[in-house]
Amino acid sequence: MPERCGHCGFAGDLDEVARPVVRTQRSMTDLYGEIETRIYWFLYRCGRCGKATLEEDRWCDEFSDPEDETAVQLFPASQDNSAIPDAVKRPYWEANRIKGDAPGLYAVGMRKTIEAICKDKGARGSLKRMLDRLGEEGGLPAPLVEMGHQLRERGNLGAHAEDVEVSAEDVPVIEEFVEAVLEYIYRAPAKIAAAQASLEARKASAAG
Repeated sequence: MPERCGHCGFAGDLDEVARPVVRTQRSMTDLYGEIETRIYWFLYRCGRCGKATLEEDRWCDEFSDPEDETAVQLFPASQDNSAIPDAVKRPYWEANRIKGDAPGLYAVGMRKTIEAICKDKGARGSLKRMLDRLGEEGGLPAPLVEMGHQLRERGNLGAHAEDVEVSAEDVPVIEEFVEAVLEYIYRAPAKIAAAQASLEARKASAAG
């Protein structure tokens, strides 16, 4: 079962809706002869936001252990957020919980997320000044600085009574921009470091 809903971040148990066998694989072994591995799709429904999460897992009667964690999340595409600090993840998940129900508050939450990112990178002042400073000092490239300003402006609309309000049409834009900033600041450097470590380990193994 997924650790949390990939849509809203709910960390409670998700409701299992279905687990069909989508295909089978047969192979020969010395010990058991022909064995069958069944590939399942597990469909879950979040009790908070009602959206679906889909996982794939496999089972072989002869070799599988129910204690092994072998499931792979297919939908929504899972993100490794382990490199993101808790001070950033908290407003991020809080905003995701209301994404489908309150676009204005979602925008406010994602503005708070961007503010937490700026503070984590050492910037101080107003959010506008922090974003500009990160751009000036090379912490963010110009397109991501502009994305940050777009998020700041939409967050301001969500926080105040204005003639122009945040709508459901803004939600995909907000989500895409926040994910781009998170990818650049946290996820991509972590992936690069992991890939480099793996390469260095392979080189050391080959040299030994």
